[in-house]
Amino acid sequence: MFGGGNADDAIVGVSSENYGHLRFAANSFTTSGARENVSVGVTVWIGNKRGAASTNYSRFWAKQKGKEPTPGPVNSIMESSQSPVAVEDMIKSMDRGILLGRFWYIRGLDPRTATQTGLTRDGIWYIEKGKIQYPVKNFRFNQSVMQLLAPGNVDMIGKPERVGGSEGQGGSSALLPALKVKEFHFSSQSEAV
Repeated sequence: MFGGGNADDAIVGVSSENYGHLRFAANSFTTSGARENVSVGVTVWIGNKRGAASTNYSRFWAKQKGKEPTPGPVNSIMESSQSPVAVEDMIKSMDRGILLGRFWYIRGLDPRTATQTGLTRDGIWYIEKGKIQYPVKNFRFNQSVMQLLAPGNVDMIGKPERVGGSEGQGGSSALLPALKVKEFHFSSQSEAV
């Protein structure tokens, strides 16, 4: 987390050989720290061989575990340690795949594995031989963030772009890149628009 200043101050280099292809930072320019009545600072969320280098502790859970309380991430930054790849080039490099426009209604399922569930929304396209072919129905997904970002699963990383959470009312903006990944776990089709 980061409490004041500019976003550049919150960038954290990841030295892990497993997650060295990404850099993460999270900051809390909003009231995240005030809600928990704790100070905020830079936190490395992913940065060692086993996955999460740090975790979010509420005041209650921190007391139970003998840790310092931390506010959860509000604004996140993720960028590659390599040169970014344009989305168009990601599409051209794909033999068969799906282009996802947006995720919606994202909820945590398992904090131990960082598994999230949610729906796709607003533009899902089937890609074949490097070209967008036709739209497909939306899906529900169950995906571990650690598995998604694991080495060997991430093929290409784009330039980070400012995005806002679909339910966050602007309170959870982030700088996130487009990703081309080998595996993503869809659980069912959805009738979501």
